[in-house]
Amino acid sequence: MEKEAAKYLDYLRYVRSYSDATIASYQEDLKEFSFYLKSEGLVFSSLRKEDIRAFLSYELARGVSPRSNARRLSTLRGFYAFLKEENIVSYSPLAGITSPKRRNSLPDVLSEGQKERLLEKNGKREDFLSLRDQAILLLFLSSGIRVGELTKLNCRSFDFSRRLLRVQGKGKKERIVPFDEKTKEALLLYEKECRPLLIKNEKEEAMFLNANGKRLTVRGVEYLLKKLQERIGLPLGVHPHELRHTFATILLDKGADLRLIQTLLGHKSLGTTTIYTHVSGKMLKEEYDKAFSIENKNDKS
Repeated sequence: MEKEAAKYLDYLRYVRSYSDATIASYQEDLKEFSFYLKSEGLVFSSLRKEDIRAFLSYELARGVSPRSNARRLSTLRGFYAFLKEENIVSYSPLAGITSPKRRNSLPDVLSEGQKERLLEKNGKREDFLSLRDQAILLLFLSSGIRVGELTKLNCRSFDFSRRLLRVQGKGKKERIVPFDEKTKEALLLYEKECRPLLIKNEKEEAMFLNANGKRLTVRGVEYLLKKLQERIGLPLGVHPHELRHTFATILLDKGADLRLIQTLLGHKSLGTTTIYTHVSGKMLKEEYDKAFSIENKNDKS
């Protein structure tokens, strides 16, 4: 099955233009599926629905989350559709198998106080990497970009004079995202005082570098944020997705139009933005108070 899986992943990469992160997830799913088939003595081209259900049950039993299991199912559905299109198999054992329904779980949001505490505490660090980490935190909070998008940024991605950022999103689609003055100052400070101490190769184009002078990876960003959370002692994990969601919620609180938020976040569907941003408690209460204030005035008149 390895040869067919590799062919499918190439199709996703070069024909469908899927991001590296998405392809890595598909690759992991197919790797686990292949391992299961080998352990059970099964052949991918002659499976039944019962075999697929048994695989999904096995994954749940070994601790894989329902969310990840649903992704496994989605990966296999696409894989077998590709195999059928290529005439490698005559049918798909996924036909009729539905994904388990699950609630849309929204990430936590940093409160204004937690956000300020995070930036303040990190700003007081004495090691020079605090400049890099502060720039990353502020960029997440002022632009809402994904962690995979942040790691792809090069120095030339930034237009500091206009405070604009060219981001390569999902499907290699580019969009322009603004960032605020405070973030601009932090980025320029990092670029001037920290990045030159990290860089090992003058030809390196990446904006954000690790301690070895290489482009900072998604895992690297997640790790540094986890260490920050532990150091500061926030009650919730500081993950790139929390920071992205915090950005969207701040915009929503300030009355930004959902289509504007959709554009800034790089969502293909407005429905995704609606689910992702949710109506914040602050905005809900303001609208509620406004409505009842009008009603009370009408009653008095």
